[in-house]
Amino acid sequence: KKTLYNLLQQVPFNTGINYHIINNLKHQAEKLNILDRYCTLLFDEMELDATLTYDKKSDSIFGFEENNLKFANHVLVFMLRGLRKKFKQPIAYYFCCGTTKTEDLVSYIKEIGNLCSTNHRIKNKSYCL
Repeated sequence: KKTLYNLLQQVPFNTGINYHIINNLKHQAEKLNILDRYCTLLFDEMELDATLTYDKKSDSIFGFEENNLKFANHVLVFMLRGLRKKFKQPIAYYFCCGTTKTEDLVSYIKEIGNLCSTNHRIKNKSYCL
């Protein structure tokens, strides 16, 4: 358990798209049968308590909306889920103040969808939970 915890501490989990995970998924997808590459892009928004948290490791304060100083009280999470092969993998998250604006949501879906389907390694569709 401690080994896994220490390993996870080395993986960067910043807001936005986690390109390390996307690249790893693409690499893993190359080894899969074409039908096992099909997945859905799920997204959901959850309400949070508006608080600030200091992370000593990165010397950063978390709890603000993306790119401004408004307190974040929602988080929008994107996850890939396999249709035939069983897997679930969070790939991006964004903090926001209030619910996500429609134009931002559309932009996120397009960007993440395009990243995942590059070279048809991962085949996906988007659905909201």
